[in-house]
Order: sequence, then C-alpha cells, then structure tokens
Amino acid sequence: MTFIKKDGSTKALKGFNLRKGEPSTGVAVVRQVAIGEIIKFVGSVDDGESVSGNAVWFKTEDGSYF
Repeated sequence: MTFIKKDGSTKALKGFNLRKGEPSTGVAVVRQVAIGEIIKFVGSVDDGESVSGNAVWFKTEDGSYF
C-alpha cells in the first residue's frame, strides 16, 4: 500500500463509516460520520479495497480510513 501524504479536509455529502487500521470494509467501524460533518485527513492510499469501483481511501490523524 502506498501512502500519499497530503493534509486536507472534506465535508460529508452523505453518511459514511470511519474504519480503524486499514482501508477495508472488513475491519471494525470506529464511528459513523454524519451528513455535513467536516473530516480532516492527513493523506490517502489509492490501492485500498475497491468500493463501487473506487480504491482510494483517506486516512485521518488517528489512523482511521474512509
């Protein structure tokens, strides 16, 4: 997995789950993000589990992925 460091933030246009430890739907949900919530990230990977044809996952400061 190749991590690309790039700080940023995004506003949730729909609800989604934050996953702990790796970019996969097979790991535990840390918490759910509500519509309209602002989420900060420290970078991304482009080779995580593909969800609906998209393998890009963003990583938060605490190591969660979305």
